[in-house]
Amino acid sequence: MAFLNLRTVRFFNVLIFIVLNLSTLASSAWAIKYAALVMDAHTGKVLHAHNANDQVPPASLTKMMTLYVLFEELEAKRLTLNSIIKVSKNAARQPPTKLGVAAGGTIRVKDAMLAMITRSANDMSVAIAERISGTETAFVERMNHRARSLGLSRTHFGNTSGLPHKQQVTTATDMARLSQALLKRFPAYYHYFGTKAFVYNGQKIHNHNKLLDRVEGLDGIKTGFICASGFNIATSAMRKGQRLIGVVMGGETAQSRNQRVTKLLEASFSQLPVQNAIYNKESEDLSQRPMRQPSENVGLKRKQGDWYVQVGVYKKAKDAHMSAALSLAKLPKEYGPTIFVSKAGLKRARLYRARLGRFDKISAYKVYHILKKQGVSCLVTRDSPRAKMLTAMAETR
Repeated sequence: MAFLNLRTVRFFNVLIFIVLNLSTLASSAWAIKYAALVMDAHTGKVLHAHNANDQVPPASLTKMMTLYVLFEELEAKRLTLNSIIKVSKNAARQPPTKLGVAAGGTIRVKDAMLAMITRSANDMSVAIAERISGTETAFVERMNHRARSLGLSRTHFGNTSGLPHKQQVTTATDMARLSQALLKRFPAYYHYFGTKAFVYNGQKIHNHNKLLDRVEGLDGIKTGFICASGFNIATSAMRKGQRLIGVVMGGETAQSRNQRVTKLLEASFSQLPVQNAIYNKESEDLSQRPMRQPSENVGLKRKQGDWYVQVGVYKKAKDAHMSAALSLAKLPKEYGPTIFVSKAGLKRARLYRARLGRFDKISAYKVYHILKKQGVSCLVTRDSPRAKMLTAMAETR
């Protein structure tokens, strides 16, 4: 192959992929079936569903679960983004699409992860699985265990990549639930799904998800295709403090799939009520700000105060907002707090606090206990007079 140029190699890779899929389709009992679901990411409320519980092949949406397990390892600090993966012969010989690291070569976890997200690299999904569990088979067992624990009752994984496998099935509902789980559990890593391109060994690798540049607020998640499934996509978009998840399975073309999920998201956003949110001046870099900033919530059954429940500190303001919004969805409506995203320091700090407020003291502790019972790590805080003065001084600079 040394005498072949890159374009020729890519042509043969695509040809192999098509032949593999056609042969699988010919022997498969699956017929391409259209399915779709749109849900509110915060509440789980379904806004649109069509064939949403019918089993279909997930294709490369499978990699969402592979990445979920990888994020678990990163969160537990058993791996870091700079950990090194050695690529085995088994990983290197996976059919395209792939990154193309030779057997015996090495790659950072971050680069392997981004190759999965953007190029949907099958070799990297296997390499990550072998790095974590020793074998792809053992890793798949963990994927299926996690699927059961997340309530993905009609999903079964047969490999880590989404390549054709007769036992690999899912539903639009389950892929939406998995998307929601990624958002809730890993706000610190979710933003990687919005990567439009990254550079590896001097080559710029673009994301297959072309909606990242075209749909307002859309920042993920994953596309997929095999002949037996058609064109699949799981998306998430946030506007004015509200986030939707949209899944379409069985598109006839990538273009028709993209058009369909875009229409579903637009129609569903129009159904949502306006959500209140307040940001201070230090969070100007949020890509999606609320259209209005009310000074008071109307009809609250509690007193306004200067107590807050803090639900996390994040490197990016948008991750802080997401965490606060997801916590807000867990509360009874009568508490009706406002979301606050503010910088955690007054100098050059690059951290943002995610908080719910303005509570009186009693309400703040009630909210704290409600969230703690649901597994949310949080604390009760109050702005002291000195903190208020310093914050005001910082905001006037």
